[in-house]
Amino acid sequence: MATTNESLLQITIDEELLNKAEKVFNELGLTMTDAIIMFLQETVARQALPFQLDQEDMDTLKALKDAETGNLHGGFDSIDSLIEDLDS
Repeated sequence: MATTNESLLQITIDEELLNKAEKVFNELGLTMTDAIIMFLQETVARQALPFQLDQEDMDTLKALKDAETGNLHGGFDSIDSLIEDLDS
């Protein structure tokens, strides 16, 4: 019996994003697994993400992580303070 060094990767992802990505990969002749393996291999080869992140991307990632962990802060105690913040 052969043994492998493979591991199972399980993620939770927005269904619409998953479907759109699968469509793109299918058009390229790739499976989702192929695309993820390619992403991971390129990340390891570069020792960095294989694409550029700007500050807006980083802010979005932080907000998503904060929402997932319940680390929500800020908020407004009135409509006036919300409008004041939006105007600033």
